Amino acid sequence: MLFANRKADTIGIVSSFLCLVHCLILPFLVFGGLLNEELGTHAQWMDYLFILLAIASVFFATRQSDANYLKILMWATVGWFSLSILLHELFEIALYSSMAASVVLVILHSINFKQH
Repeated sequence: MLFANRKADTIGIVSSFLCLVHCLILPFLVFGGLLNEELGTHAQWMDYLFILLAIASVFFATRQSDANYLKILMWATVGWFSLSILLHELFEIALYSSMAASVVLVILHSINFKQH
């Protein structure tokens, strides 16, 4: 199970980092004219993919963990991350909130990875 936990943490770190990159670069591509705004808004499937990856990686990373505080923090952060992504079309602050949650997920997965 140690290998599965490390793999889940690695997937969590990579997917959270990629989500952060996606959130930072996509607006510049649209505003710079390199990507059609219509294509940018249709990339919402990526948001749902990042939510699914975050939930799956936290589930598999925490299911064998003994650190209850880390489990609680990871699940709370996934909830924060998911809610922020789902609301970022309505509230601009939610975009920044989802980026902050991505950074926190990278940190928490890194801590969990080191503990195993």
